[in-house]
Amino acid sequence: MSSFTETKVEPPTDNLQHYVLSCQSNHASRIIKAVNGIDPDLVNKPTTKTRQRSVRNCKFVTVIKAISPIHLPPHARMNICRAFQVPNITSTLEMAIQQASASLLYSQSCSTTPLIVRINTIPKTLDPLITLDINPTTNTAYALTRSASKCSIVISFVQIKKDEEYRWGICTGLEALEITSKLNHNAAAEVKIGLINTSTGVDLDPSTLPTAPVSRAYFKMQELLDVHGLNNNEDAADSISSSSSSSSSSSPTVQIVAQQLIHYNQRNVTSFFNCFTSTVELYDLKTNTIKLNTNDFLERYKTVFNHSLTLKAIVTARVLVTSKEVDATWSYIIDFEQYSGLVAPVGTELNGSTGLSSPSENNIVVMYKVISKNTKHPDKNTDKNTDNDDVSIHRVWVTVDNKNIGLSEHQELSERVLASLVLQQCLERICQEEGKPQNTLLNVEYISVLDCEKSSLQKSAIDFGASPGGWTQVLRQSKTVTHVLSIDPGCVADRVMQLGGVTHARCNFMSEEAISNISTLGMACPFSFLVCDANIDPPKLLEAIANTMNQVVIQMNAMKAMKALKENNDSTSYRLADLFQSNCKLVLTFKFPYKSYDNVAKHMNKINETLPDWLRKFSDLNEDDDDVKYEVVYLHANSEAERTIIAHIGGSSARRNNNQ
Repeated sequence: MSSFTETKVEPPTDNLQHYVLSCQSNHASRIIKAVNGIDPDLVNKPTTKTRQRSVRNCKFVTVIKAISPIHLPPHARMNICRAFQVPNITSTLEMAIQQASASLLYSQSCSTTPLIVRINTIPKTLDPLITLDINPTTNTAYALTRSASKCSIVISFVQIKKDEEYRWGICTGLEALEITSKLNHNAAAEVKIGLINTSTGVDLDPSTLPTAPVSRAYFKMQELLDVHGLNNNEDAADSISSSSSSSSSSSPTVQIVAQQLIHYNQRNVTSFFNCFTSTVELYDLKTNTIKLNTNDFLERYKTVFNHSLTLKAIVTARVLVTSKEVDATWSYIIDFEQYSGLVAPVGTELNGSTGLSSPSENNIVVMYKVISKNTKHPDKNTDKNTDNDDVSIHRVWVTVDNKNIGLSEHQELSERVLASLVLQQCLERICQEEGKPQNTLLNVEYISVLDCEKSSLQKSAIDFGASPGGWTQVLRQSKTVTHVLSIDPGCVADRVMQLGGVTHARCNFMSEEAISNISTLGMACPFSFLVCDANIDPPKLLEAIANTMNQVVIQMNAMKAMKALKENNDSTSYRLADLFQSNCKLVLTFKFPYKSYDNVAKHMNKINETLPDWLRKFSDLNEDDDDVKYEVVYLHANSEAERTIIAHIGGSSARRNNNQ
């Protein structure tokens, strides 16, 4: 008997750095990166061992020195077949068996019950070579089993390099089960997709959690945020010039009011209502009498949105009113607005069945009461993660702007607004609403409308080909952006729309309707993200997105020229670069036809030949600008024929050279 039988080799107490994984060869590079394994050059060559997966045979490779796979997301763990805890290294298999036998002998001496032992090996060709060297006088104290659930001890052997390096390890059955239960079909069970009716967007299972992913694409975007730092928007605020920016213009109160106006103009019923509480009411500002209760409010605006095909509202002046009391949970916005193209129900029925008005226009004053969903003041919350999801519009007051104060010349607009009788009337209503004396100290601040429009969309995104909304869902759930324009003729899941800050343009992203929606948002503020996971041939995808955005620039310039002509102002032209914030990222999934791994690489290489020039043109770079930085990543959630690119397209020196 070797001297190793007398050595007490205790089971390791910390195996986190001593895992060996077996994974499919086509996933090896992704697994190695995820678990901080060894360099690809040192990975075992694919073995002859194959396993049927779908209709293809897949070879397996071994990754050593891996960090625990338990911490990997489920869609990554699905690509790992086995994981063993093997901290001990030997130069021969015989030595590994001797040391393992000694450790098992020590475990026997510490146990009062017979041990049930399972032996794991990588590769499986080691199985017939493993015979544990146990003292004959005690060999009745253990039994071998193949059952992972019944064993009390698991001994694992891994051949790293034949006749040169082997690893072995011993752990309890529970420890081994914890690892294996996180892999294969167990991990697949964790990738739970909340299926929807593809026509209506309603959950097929009413018990589906609101946070459940709506598609597998969800995990691609989640990995982009978690691993590749896609949500690093430290300089997002540069879209607003330092000379005119204001902290108040980016407050949650201002943002939620600006958001509802955007949804109003887009006649987006769901997103519009998501900006309000479930008990919203509308009052007459002069008499303080209720005009619409909650049900009437919802019914009326559904009718307005359905029939007002040219509906348009703009803000000409805005005032923010807050309390100086620290514990106040309310703020008010007073907007001087112009609307046009409004078709409203007439008669007794708000659904329009008793008649509809002709399209009308008017100048009005609207006061919004905004409340916080927590105990903090909506505009004094110091939490950096706070956005307009934490506030809602609770009540609305409306009156006609008979004095046309909102139409004043720009240089005297703020003075006329702050000195107006209607503003004083609003302040009286606020004191009355909050049960405060009229001499209550209030903060009253005039806000540049241009600033607040841009601030409300400081982190906006376009999701081309969004249905059913997986990428939109991640962007909004993570609060990476405040608003997403999701474009797809298919539906977007109801639970994605319920997140708020989502506008669904139900059309092809190359259509006139899509171009119009993008133009509306683009004129308010440049975009932070352009993303697409649509199933389109990559060269055609690049061409389609470029054509759409170029058409957007043409339409924006036409809209600006008309406005300049009407107001007798000079008009400077937009450039494509003006649509992108300096930190804007373009994220595209390239979906190639699959024949083999080499075939996918061939397609990707062909794209790489033209991509740098395409990105320069798309980013609207000047001649002296550096090339666009981009990377191609192979995400765990990508299929074998998919690659994802991340490009930083906001680096043009032409960006914001034109006054917007």
